[in-house]
Amino acid sequence: DKILDPGAPPEYRRCALVGNSQRNLIHEYGDDIDSHDTVFRMNNGPTAGFEKFVGTRTTHRIINNQWAGLYGAPIHNLRRLPLEWNSTLLVSRTDHDQFYSTAQAVKQRRPDVMVTHVTPDAANRAAQMLDQMRARIERARGLTYPGKGSPSSGWLSVFLAIQLCEEVDVYGIGMGGCWGSAGG
Repeated sequence: DKILDPGAPPEYRRCALVGNSQRNLIHEYGDDIDSHDTVFRMNNGPTAGFEKFVGTRTTHRIINNQWAGLYGAPIHNLRRLPLEWNSTLLVSRTDHDQFYSTAQAVKQRRPDVMVTHVTPDAANRAAQMLDQMRARIERARGLTYPGKGSPSSGWLSVFLAIQLCEEVDVYGIGMGGCWGSAGG
């Protein structure tokens, strides 16, 4: 189920969705990632110092409620967290109050950054899609799926990207371990 108008054309043509797995450091995909029309990055995945692996461009940075608290914290924390110029911060899994405080803090310090709320409805639809996929896997394999009940940030990010993009290439999601100085 699309969360946007199913008859509407995609907003973006070619998108790169970049997670923050250590696996990103195996291949030098930086130029390939930067060649996309739109680049989504997850949580606090860094680019500085890792450009040859993950590129330099960021259109949207998707953060969950844990990172929203850090991005909305005092200014000294914001200096350590990646927040690219003229990008959009997509805040997920937050209630209205946490989103509002994060948005206010970011806009006060970085007026060039647009802050948008990923609604609980979008997360619920991602969860429904995951449940449907999990049921199909269990039927096909005859085994119970060991995963938890709620979708990961990676799954939610993929779900959002496929709503907005004609084509999505995924880098470093769901393959273990965080990297960089700020953690995963």
